[in-house]
Amino acid sequence: MVDNENKKLLSMSLAMGITGAIIGGAIQTAKGIKNLRDGSETKGEVASKVLKESAGSGISTAVGAATIGSLKTTSPILGGLGFAAVTMGTKYLWDYALRPDLKKIEGEDKAALAEDGK
Repeated sequence: MVDNENKKLLSMSLAMGITGAIIGGAIQTAKGIKNLRDGSETKGEVASKVLKESAGSGISTAVGAATIGSLKTTSPILGGLGFAAVTMGTKYLWDYALRPDLKKIEGEDKAALAEDGK
């Protein structure tokens, strides 16, 4: 069973995650509108990027809030730095996990290097 303190932490983390998702999605939407206007992306590409960015920003913000909230630090500086570090680390992992094209490029580069060495 969840006690009252853990309920507060869960509620706060969820609220922070929703806020992060809204902000991340809004920023990506603004970028997407610019890319639509200059023709560099389609509506589907923009929508996909907005969804990925919203989810990634929301999840990483919620993880950061839950982590720092569970540590119960009383220092605003330490809490802020810890929140930033956990959030950025989580977002980096999210972005890397959703970029299979990077793995493909790395594989192609290795193949090109192997051919050059022959």
